[in-house]
Amino acid sequence: MLEFFRLSNSRIRKKVFTHLFTYPQRAFYLHELASLLKEDPANLSKELLKLKKGGILIARRRGRLKYYSLNKEYPLYRELKSIITKTLLKRKKISYAEG
Repeated sequence: MLEFFRLSNSRIRKKVFTHLFTYPQRAFYLHELASLLKEDPANLSKELLKLKKGGILIARRRGRLKYYSLNKEYPLYRELKSIITKTLLKRKKISYAEG
């Protein structure tokens, strides 16, 4: 669990978690995700690499593009999903309702 908090303390990681847990069945390539999250691709790439090394993400090549998706075999996947659903996704809905 400590690993989760270490991996979730950045703004970009929170955005990545929120988006990927909103669409857990999808895989996204770097520039697609950067555009959706409105983040710099270079910074996002560094965060995706950290999450991949941590085992939370899977990266697969399709042609020249590398697609990232959640690793549903990650030992804490269910717990992460529960935490993200209860915290980050609810905040996202609240911010949309306020805006």
